[in-house]
Amino acid sequence: MPGYGPLADDAALDRYIGFLDDVEAAARGAIERGMIADEAGEQYRLPAGLEDWALFDPRYFGRAIGTWMTEIGEG
Repeated sequence: MPGYGPLADDAALDRYIGFLDDVEAAARGAIERGMIADEAGEQYRLPAGLEDWALFDPRYFGRAIGTWMTEIGEG
């Protein structure tokens, strides 16, 4: 998206895809444990190597996990 920093290289894209996979796994784990998205989001931690990513909204992980739960059909 223009104006939001440099273009991502292959390594950055791989890290982002890995993050999306990790959030999906967190959503599936939350479903298995009977958790709601907000609760799972509060417990979620970024995978190793991504700890330096900025988080603009503390509710982001709950929303992301909730979106995966809906996509999976359990939200």
